[in-house]
Amino acid sequence: MSSVFPHDMDRVAIYLRKSREDLAAEARGEGETLGKHRRALLKMAKQYRYAISDVFEEIVSGDRIFDRPEVQQLLRGVEAGEYNAVLCMDLDRLGRGNMRDQAYIQEAFKDSKTLIITPRKVYNLQDEQDEEWSEFESFMARRELKTITRRLQQGRKQSAQDGRSISKKPPFGYLRDENNRLYPDPETSKIVQMIFEWHAEGLGITKIAHMLQDMGAPRPTKHPRWEKASVRDILDNEAYLGRIIWGRHKYFKDKSGKQRRIVLPREEWIIAKNAHEPIISQELWDKARKMGQKLAPHVTYDYSLKSPLAGLIKCPECGKTMVRRKRANRPNANLLCPTYKCNTKATTCNLVEARIIEQLKLICAELPKQDHKQKKATQPDQLKFLEKKLNALNAELKTLQTQKASHHDWLEQGVYDVDTFIERSRIVGDKIDKVNSEIRACEAEISRFQSSQQRQNELLPAIAKAVEEYEKTTDVEKQNKILKSVIREIRYHRKKDWPRDRDFELEIFLRV
Repeated sequence: MSSVFPHDMDRVAIYLRKSREDLAAEARGEGETLGKHRRALLKMAKQYRYAISDVFEEIVSGDRIFDRPEVQQLLRGVEAGEYNAVLCMDLDRLGRGNMRDQAYIQEAFKDSKTLIITPRKVYNLQDEQDEEWSEFESFMARRELKTITRRLQQGRKQSAQDGRSISKKPPFGYLRDENNRLYPDPETSKIVQMIFEWHAEGLGITKIAHMLQDMGAPRPTKHPRWEKASVRDILDNEAYLGRIIWGRHKYFKDKSGKQRRIVLPREEWIIAKNAHEPIISQELWDKARKMGQKLAPHVTYDYSLKSPLAGLIKCPECGKTMVRRKRANRPNANLLCPTYKCNTKATTCNLVEARIIEQLKLICAELPKQDHKQKKATQPDQLKFLEKKLNALNAELKTLQTQKASHHDWLEQGVYDVDTFIERSRIVGDKIDKVNSEIRACEAEISRFQSSQQRQNELLPAIAKAVEEYEKTTDVEKQNKILKSVIREIRYHRKKDWPRDRDFELEIFLRV
């Protein structure tokens, strides 16, 4: 394990995060944690002459990477090789979540050869001894985290049993007092009452959502508009009966690292009745549930793919994926936007499908002529200009890197105070990022010109083969896969005042 601190490093990031222990210390009046840690790490940077590129300050709580946007951004930079080292107060500040998170952090630093530097130690995960020691410290941090989490969960469980609201936000229709007790919101509780009454009278959840949207009624903050899901969530929430329920779900991560949840059996839930004032009566709840079962009887759905356009076509007005709808007593299904009262007008699916194939064939016929004309007219002059621009950008980058490397000298000499040092480092870092971005864009443009013929040789046969294979089969799933192999997205345009079904336009964005 390394105890020798490197000197004169550039491209160093600082990562700051509060722990639960820090929050407790602040509550005891021991001072603001992030400020103290920032000063300590900047003192190290001055001592060892590190040029600070970025400072990441985590202001949200959470031990998992999933919950912390700043560490996500830091790790993306580490993986991209943007930093030579990262300064932090302790190894577990980067993360002490589950083993998957720990493995991800270690692999990111090891593969990119980025050092982790704390006031006590330097961790070079290319070194086997450092790697083993970091794994041991991570193991101990996870044990400590599990103990803390278990205590917190016990506290949350007890709060729920006592009838206190422990969710991040109170349910729609309620407010929360200083003792975490819910009480009805005079404005939105009336909407909740109305939803249950309408449903009990026989209105479906889609109809209710449309009525509320038309009324301009206040809505739950997690939904951008009144939709089926927002109404269904309210009708399924027993909080409106005066109950606090805890432990309905169990959360876990699947093999891909995505957060998943499962519903636990009701007998495992904690249910505190009469915890707060109810908004609706048990009678109204039962009536609404009974009517909901009548309106949505159990049916067996056919989930097989019905349209080769599934998942491809987007509405330009609201951005939602357009869907197929079978029409009663009509031979052809409609393609429509699922957003209520969207300005995009529907048309028949077979017309859109035929237009897509027609446009793909047209691309195969016209693209070679356009590429040849553009290449003949503009390529030599454009390439010369881009190469000249690239040389100028590289010279500017060299100057900025020299300027950046001198910052630690000015800090050590007292020309800069700490705040000025951070500010100037960030300014130069932003300029370097901008120049690097322009260099990458310029190199990509040069590459685009140099490989235009190769791209054409790959693009056109792929489209031609896709069209040929598409017309050979009637299997909807195969047709859908074929279209998605060459098309990334299609935007469908049709305004309300366009009278004929054929009056629509398509923007096709190719995948290759």
